[in-house]
Amino acid sequence: MVPGRCVYYDAFVEEVRLRAGNIIWLGDEVRFRYKKFRYRSDAGIWNRMRSLLVETRIPVQSLSDVRIELHKNGGHSGLVLTPRAGACPFHTVAGGTIEHPDFNPLYFFVHGKEELIGEYFAEELKAAIRKTGLADTPAERPLIRVPGIPQRLIGGDGRITLNRDTVTFEFNQLAEPEKVDRRRIWTVPMSSIESVSWEPGYLAVDEISYVQVHLVGTPEGASVHPFVDINALLMSPGPAEADALFFAAALHERVMSNRSQPDPATLGTWLDLYHPHRSSERSGDSLELLKELAELRAAGVLTEDEFQAKKKEILDRL
Repeated sequence: MVPGRCVYYDAFVEEVRLRAGNIIWLGDEVRFRYKKFRYRSDAGIWNRMRSLLVETRIPVQSLSDVRIELHKNGGHSGLVLTPRAGACPFHTVAGGTIEHPDFNPLYFFVHGKEELIGEYFAEELKAAIRKTGLADTPAERPLIRVPGIPQRLIGGDGRITLNRDTVTFEFNQLAEPEKVDRRRIWTVPMSSIESVSWEPGYLAVDEISYVQVHLVGTPEGASVHPFVDINALLMSPGPAEADALFFAAALHERVMSNRSQPDPATLGTWLDLYHPHRSSERSGDSLELLKELAELRAAGVLTEDEFQAKKKEILDRL
């Protein structure tokens, strides 16, 4: 091991205490235990994110790479872990990558002489990742867990409440009229959510962070700007953006574990509000399918039971 540092080691556990927190190596798992920064005036986002996380447990099989990001212009270096696609809910809701280290739960600052320790860990972890043989394979489910389940997210134009099987949006007087006029309160079944996205203000076109859910079966090109979408909540800048990322990741985890059938009425209502012409198109397509099914039944290709089952599937999607 690297001399001159506070390092605890036995056959099963290796722990290094650094200024940003502790790194614990358990062979098949890495744990980050974070500390708050008290010497950075701009550490609001970092401190909020780490106070929510407390500790992140990262299975080696959830990772695709690890690297040391050397400091630039006198800044701090970082030990950066890269998850496999789909393995980390935080990265998934952020579109696959989290560029800003303060938001990234898999970024661990190392300072000055600690870089040598960081390099040691990076090499050890990289070797362990190679042994899994899974680095380039997308994960079928989240492998890095969100610690705890937040029940509510307060945003700039309202709030989201996470219930057992539903998500409820409630908008306030600061919400755009186009949003409130459609629904001041809007409840979405967990089963009707295809995906969740989080956008930080520094990347958003309008420089306003948001959380947005996307419904199962949404037609291509039917997306709506989060300013007016009742499936989106706008966030205030700063630490609240960390709250939003944490909430979005937890919601994604819940969505991925849900096995219920989607409620077609949710998408139908949303399309009626924003794309009434698409709603009528869906109805027209369904009528054509029903006609085709009736012809197949008349020709003896489908039995009565098969016809009724497929008919129900089509009607349920309306």
